[in-house]
Amino acid sequence: MFEPVAALSGHVAAVVTLEVSDGKLYSGSMDFTIKVWDLSRGICRETLRGHSNVVMGLLSWNQYLLSGSLDGTIKVWAPNQSGNFELQYTYPKDTGVNEEMDGVLAFCGFVDQQNKHILMCSINNNTVRLLELPSFTDRGVLYSKDEVRALQVGPGGLIFSGDGAGFVKVWKWSP
Repeated sequence: MFEPVAALSGHVAAVVTLEVSDGKLYSGSMDFTIKVWDLSRGICRETLRGHSNVVMGLLSWNQYLLSGSLDGTIKVWAPNQSGNFELQYTYPKDTGVNEEMDGVLAFCGFVDQQNKHILMCSINNNTVRLLELPSFTDRGVLYSKDEVRALQVGPGGLIFSGDGAGFVKVWKWSP
């Protein structure tokens, strides 16, 4: 039986994504912020601001935290010497040229056969972009008839996607 043991308050709008890693809980919200919670003490360590719309996806990868938003950006955060997170990079990079992505809906990541880190990023234009990290090099696009709302890496190179039509699709990564 489950019983509530704590309620972590701090966001001023709905929480839509959570990620747990290394004794921390990260929460992304409709208030456009990310909270970093210390799970051992049950307190908010810091609030990350940088998105201009809902934070839809969070992914902890090594020491980095990646966040995706309906503002069409993916942000890479890393801890500084004092342990607080600082924004390191925004994709797409602001070049002055209109290269904006549609909004980010979900993330997952895996390591390919060449030992390269791949970020799968669901976009609200019915695509899933495959981006090689840390360069964000385009590695491919999956197309769907409906928005992909959920992504999950499975065993044996399988990727699962859940879409707006109610389907769970199974994908196989092949070189």
